[in-house]
Amino acid sequence: MQACEPTEVQLAVACPPSSRPASALDKLAASIQQQRARQLKRLQAAVHQAAVAKESQEQRQQREAAAAARQHELEQQRQEQAAAVARRAAAAEERRRRKVEEAAREKEKRKQQLAARLALGAERAEAVQQERHDRVRHAVMQQRRAEAVRERSLLEDAQRLDFMQWRQERHAEQLERAAAERAAAEAARREEQERREMARLQALARAAAAEEEQRQQKEQRRRQKEAELQQRSSELEELRVLKRRQQQMRADYARHRAALAAQQEEQRREQLAGRLAAKEAKVAAMEAEKAAMAHALEAVRKEITMQEHQLREALRQAENGVGPLAADLADLQRHRAEQRAAEGGPAVESGSHGGPDAAQSWDAHVHRPPSQAASHHAPLAMGPQEEARHALQQLLEMEMAREVEREHLLEACGSEDERARLQAFFALERQSAMALVHQLKQQLH
Repeated sequence: MQACEPTEVQLAVACPPSSRPASALDKLAASIQQQRARQLKRLQAAVHQAAVAKESQEQRQQREAAAAARQHELEQQRQEQAAAVARRAAAAEERRRRKVEEAAREKEKRKQQLAARLALGAERAEAVQQERHDRVRHAVMQQRRAEAVRERSLLEDAQRLDFMQWRQERHAEQLERAAAERAAAEAARREEQERREMARLQALARAAAAEEEQRQQKEQRRRQKEAELQQRSSELEELRVLKRRQQQMRADYARHRAALAAQQEEQRREQLAGRLAAKEAKVAAMEAEKAAMAHALEAVRKEITMQEHQLREALRQAENGVGPLAADLADLQRHRAEQRAAEGGPAVESGSHGGPDAAQSWDAHVHRPPSQAASHHAPLAMGPQEEARHALQQLLEMEMAREVEREHLLEACGSEDERARLQAFFALERQSAMALVHQLKQQLH
């Protein structure tokens, strides 16, 4: 604001003498005199403060010299009176504490005084600034022009005065700060010296106490070591007893495991023997069924052989002109050819291969009624007994081929569950085949 707005002196110089009233010049001169008077007062106050600080510093130095003399006397007295070290150390500690408190109070007081002076200086500067601002505003309302040269000179003078005042105040603060630091350093030195003396005495006392404590600790460690040795010997004896007991328990456990393993092995053998007996019984039953089927097949073959013999005899008689008619012989020969073709047909071959088609054809044949099973391959001219005989022969041949297929399927099966399921299914097939065989035999009789 000082650099932007013209001051009273600048406005007064900028106005020509003819247009400048006498009252404004008087006011300007009076303001300049007042400003110089205030600056002079500030300089005098700064000088006075420096003198006061110097006097206070001399007093502190005197007090420090007196304190040093007292400290020297105290040290001599402590050397002469070693028996009263603790009591005098306590008194010295109390005096040191009081001195530190006094120094702290004095330092706080100086800080407060310095803060008050700084606050007063700030208030004065603010008042001067406000007054200057008011004068500038009043001069701006009356006059509009100013002289730049005089404005710069007056501004530089004011800045130099302010700088000198600030430098003096800073110098005074530095002097006070240095004095306070020296006092604090001296107090710290005295405190450190007293502390070292106290630490030396305490170290002597601690050394004596530590020596006594070490002796007691050695004695205690010796007793503790003896107790530990006794306890260790008792623990070793208990450990030997426990080891012997553990060995005995391990031996008992090994015998128990051996007996249990033998028992389990015996149970396993009994189970295997039972399973083997069951399998042998099943095999015997299957062998019996197979023998029965072979016997039935042999009977059918004998009957077919007998029929062939009768057919040959009939043919021989027909050639000789004795016996049935030629048409009947031709029909009989055609019937026999068809019967042989049916005996060696695809039903027997497919059953012997053991594939899935054979199983399906066998299932269809098993579930077909006997009359349909016989009439499927037999000609219409065959009688009921011949049809039943033909169906029985075909059924036995298919059952023999199916039995071979069952054996192959059981050998190729790798799972026990699948094997059991197939065996149950094969048993049902055998029962159905035997029922058909009995039914056809009844028709023959």
